[in-house]
Amino acid sequence: MKIVMMSSGTINSTLTYRIMSLAKSLVKRGNDVTIITPSLDKYSHFKKEHLENLEGVKVIRPFQFNTTSRLLNLIPYIFHTIKILHSIQFDVIHLYKPSPITITGLLPKFTKKTPIIVDMDDLGSKVMDQENNFYITVKIVQFCELLSLKYANGIICASSYLQKNYNKRYHQKPITWISNGVEEKFFKTVLKKSNVENRIITIGSLNRTNILEPLIQALPEVAKKLYPKKPEVLMIGDGQALPHLKKMAEQLHVDQYITFTGLLPMEKIPQYTRLADVGYTYMPDDETIRACSNLKIFQYMAMGVVPLVSTVGDLPYYIHNGEAGYIAKSKNVSALTLALTDALTNDKKRLEKALLAQEFVKEHFTWDILAHKAETFYKSII
Repeated sequence: MKIVMMSSGTINSTLTYRIMSLAKSLVKRGNDVTIITPSLDKYSHFKKEHLENLEGVKVIRPFQFNTTSRLLNLIPYIFHTIKILHSIQFDVIHLYKPSPITITGLLPKFTKKTPIIVDMDDLGSKVMDQENNFYITVKIVQFCELLSLKYANGIICASSYLQKNYNKRYHQKPITWISNGVEEKFFKTVLKKSNVENRIITIGSLNRTNILEPLIQALPEVAKKLYPKKPEVLMIGDGQALPHLKKMAEQLHVDQYITFTGLLPMEKIPQYTRLADVGYTYMPDDETIRACSNLKIFQYMAMGVVPLVSTVGDLPYYIHNGEAGYIAKSKNVSALTLALTDALTNDKKRLEKALLAQEFVKEHFTWDILAHKAETFYKSII
């Protein structure tokens, strides 16, 4: 198949990771895949990317001015994208994260009857609203989402929550659930015997206070339970909530247990993990979390890190309902404290879960497996 994918962000941005991962695996399966993506944006610090081919995936970059002005970049980008889409024939267009940058991907449906697949990996406009983006920007993205879902030939959802909602709203459309996954490079060779330590690791942007606050609140009691041993927390990431989290840790006198690494390149993260670390994935119970597919949980499992999740969305399902990790009731610091204490005081049990986690993610959530699902869905639409 000839597939074109529409991306809202530059190749190395988090906005493109999902479809770039699918694209690489689709190429391995013999498909011809092209990604249309910006050459510069805030994620590239407005420096142009020049990749034209990445592991067999062709990269097309519509014209943009070399400027930080979004409007000046958007106008020529849209017109050049329209020209590109009408100069090449594709079997299917995969429109990921609808936005003003990708919405032009709908046009070939009307001009050339090209099937359109819309890929929703979260509630984009609602996430933007939570992150305090401008009201008009949020509304424009919301409009793009509604328009693309209305005219799509098929919908890919990253969560069971979105699948259920879209089945009710668009019951006449083919809809499938394809979660996020993990790349082979995250799998680490692990030994069945290891010096297991009392370490908790967190990975992700630190833009929301309510994700890591429960962990910091739980640490004083966890430290008491572990005494004379000490818990160790490694927080990988950066964001606007970092000063608040550091201050909170100091006020609760647990800053001695926490190391903030700052932002690290994704390919370096496996170097910072150890077998049977506890991978903190205790997420708040809100709609945007239920709607998304947590990416880091699959990376934890591939690295032999044991996820600890909350009872939110698909998180328990990803860890085989607790066989490959730990589950704590959401919005309950006492439940989180008990789960952390259980994990950190039973090395043998945690090591067994680490090995099960790696096996489970390899069987169900590699990008190669997920790309096969996407390919099957494309063929059913075409």
